[in-house]
Amino acid sequence: MTFVVIASTQLQLLNAAEYLCGKSDFKASLILYANSTNRINQMRKLLSVPYINTLFHKKIELLAGTRRSFKEVIRSFLVLYRIKRYVLLMNECDECIIGHYLFNTHRYLASQIHKKFPLSRIIVVDDGMATIEGNEIRKKELFTLRPFVYGNRFILRYFQICKSFYIPKSITYFSVYKLGIANVDRLLENTYCILKRHTRDFVNEVDFSKADIIILGQPLIQQCRMEKDVYVRYIYLICEHYPQMNIMYYPHPEENIDLIKSDVTSITFLNNVYSVELLTSAIASSVVVIGWYSSALINIKRINPERQVYAIYINEFKEETEEYNNMLQRNAEYIRNGVGILHLK
Repeated sequence: MTFVVIASTQLQLLNAAEYLCGKSDFKASLILYANSTNRINQMRKLLSVPYINTLFHKKIELLAGTRRSFKEVIRSFLVLYRIKRYVLLMNECDECIIGHYLFNTHRYLASQIHKKFPLSRIIVVDDGMATIEGNEIRKKELFTLRPFVYGNRFILRYFQICKSFYIPKSITYFSVYKLGIANVDRLLENTYCILKRHTRDFVNEVDFSKADIIILGQPLIQQCRMEKDVYVRYIYLICEHYPQMNIMYYPHPEENIDLIKSDVTSITFLNNVYSVELLTSAIASSVVVIGWYSSALINIKRINPERQVYAIYINEFKEETEEYNNMLQRNAEYIRNGVGILHLK
């Protein structure tokens, strides 16, 4: 069998590798696509892991623009041209594995492969809780028969990108989530059985030995989803909730911890080395893991069901607002997967 994978984050790449490890006698090529060199470097770091690196016989790196200038937009479209040219040179493809159903570039690759290889299948791996949103939009697409396109439709139409999109007749989700999928789609459960065999390879990468509590950070301040003083206050509330305990903070790959480091001196800040899922063997089973919004909470619970894992309930969201309803949906998903909800006051 022949596979083509496109990944834009460490987690997408990790989940694609988990899917491929369940296969035998195959050839897989990998496209690393991101709009920052930092993201590319993070995925390169993951490719230094032997069991992941050996899965791919060919690797391509594509750095997209950021839409901040006309030059950057043009660079993004040149990336799409390279993808189209790459597909034209392919001889075969049985499955196209994409990391995010709503990413234009991932959809573009899938559409180009479908155009040349109509019998090829599309596999969608998890990119955190965005998978849930992607599945809901997918069902709306099937109902309205109109493909979802992220971004400026006028520009995309002008460059004839919209014309390249199509709504797949069927896709297969490889996911940790209990998705309510459309009748035409399939759902394969990701139990991380391969990852569990390899987590001991990473026990020396980060020193969690003194941790009683681990906070998984999120880039909520950079994303303007939470004010800095509110974010810092929640960290202090965690410290008050767990007094006399050693608390360590493991940041998100996209997070700038310098924004909060000087405001919180009572905890230990670590450096992000790998996706935290790879580091679970370095974390004692007695350690409590806490986080905001993070899909890693569910993944960690899947890898070690006995561990105490909690998602923070955010009190600032007003009832009946979109943020509040989204939080309730996320919390329901956490509870379905055995993650507790931590109320802090």
